[in-house]
Amino acid sequence: MIGYLPEERGVYEELTVMQNLLYLSSLKDADPEKAKANAVSLLKRVDLFAFANKKVKMLSKGMKQLVQLCSAMVHEPKLLVLDEPFSALDPANREVVKKMILEQKSHGRTIILSTHLMNEVEELCDRILMVNSGRRVLYGGINDIKARYASNCVFLEFSGKLPPLNGVEKGNIMSNSAELFLRVDTTPQQLLRQLVSAGIEVTKFDVKQMSLNQIFIQLVEAEKWIKA
Repeated sequence: MIGYLPEERGVYEELTVMQNLLYLSSLKDADPEKAKANAVSLLKRVDLFAFANKKVKMLSKGMKQLVQLCSAMVHEPKLLVLDEPFSALDPANREVVKKMILEQKSHGRTIILSTHLMNEVEELCDRILMVNSGRRVLYGGINDIKARYASNCVFLEFSGKLPPLNGVEKGNIMSNSAELFLRVDTTPQQLLRQLVSAGIEVTKFDVKQMSLNQIFIQLVEAEKWIKA
């Protein structure tokens, strides 16, 4: 019922690509004929069918990663656990793998994806668990989390010198523009009132949706500040 793609290599170098897929599927009690048909289909999908009878040791790192991904899917598991599935893949193969993962999802399979690539998380996941130093820092639905932090990033253009601003956790400040990240308890309107009260001439004020990467960095830095 489980298909697992480990971060480390888990294929047999001296076996051929097809021998790997058929042997690993046999460990899952898959029907041999069905497994072979699935193996052929998957290898064609990742453009490796021409290498089906080549020993794995002859393949590049990226090709081995694709073989390993196929081995996780060949027995049609109900649960897929994928640890860094995009490792060693070029941009074209990353897109192929994304489509394969989304297809597995559309077939009703549950997928647990472990990755450091937040843009892939935004494209593929419904729920996320962010972990820092072995501790949970955030959990929930993608849309709910992004909505929670929807107004926490402000880009502004201004004239004058910015004063110390309450509720700003960090900022990228240039001579006449700034990107400011607000605490959860601070609204853009409160920030704007501070700027006006300080006599800052604001020529542009945009509320930006934070990316998951920015949200994670903000949470990690907040934890460091609390510990300090």
